[in-house]
Amino acid sequence: MIPFRERNPVTIGAVGLTVLAMLAVAAFNADDLPLIGDGETYSAAFSEAGGLKPGDEVRVAGVKV
Repeated sequence: MIPFRERNPVTIGAVGLTVLAMLAVAAFNADDLPLIGDGETYSAAFSEAGGLKPGDEVRVAGVKV
């Protein structure tokens, strides 16, 4: 194995930048990743939702959903 000091610094830099770019893309798309994403998303259609705003707590039979 070649010692680290004897390796081409341009190659090491290119590999390092590629790894950093891949980590940045993964960080910005973390919600879409299968292992650390938000999980399943559910939606509902209410027949009467007067005064309900996005982000409001919704309860069905007393259970937060």
